[in-house]
Amino acid sequence: FRFMAWNGKGYLHHIEHCLSAWTDVAHSEGLSTLLISFLTNFGKFKSFKSRLKTFGDRVFKGEDAILEIEKWIKGIGVKTKANITDEMANKMASTLMEVYGGGKEFIELPSGDKMAKEDFKKIYLYR
Repeated sequence: FRFMAWNGKGYLHHIEHCLSAWTDVAHSEGLSTLLISFLTNFGKFKSFKSRLKTFGDRVFKGEDAILEIEKWIKGIGVKTKANITDEMANKMASTLMEVYGGGKEFIELPSGDKMAKEDFKKIYLYR
């Protein structure tokens, strides 16, 4: 998932830091728990969507990468949904914007796409 880099760091990695900071979820569990929601929400961006399709073509022989990854994660017994309240998601998204977005209303991705607090909140609230 090299294409997830964000100034040399991973988008998902930053998003998870707020989850493990506000809950008792271990970092590795948080990464796997948020992965499907992350892929689904970032899939709306053209540059990310095309790279995810390429990943699906190369690794899963043309199958939907998100569905295949979710099947694999569930198959090894890892949960794919966090039990987060709306209030907690709001706190985590606010922290993310403050720490990684410099307090701005959005975080600009290298592709030029912008993600606002509400976009990140959706990732935490994925059901």
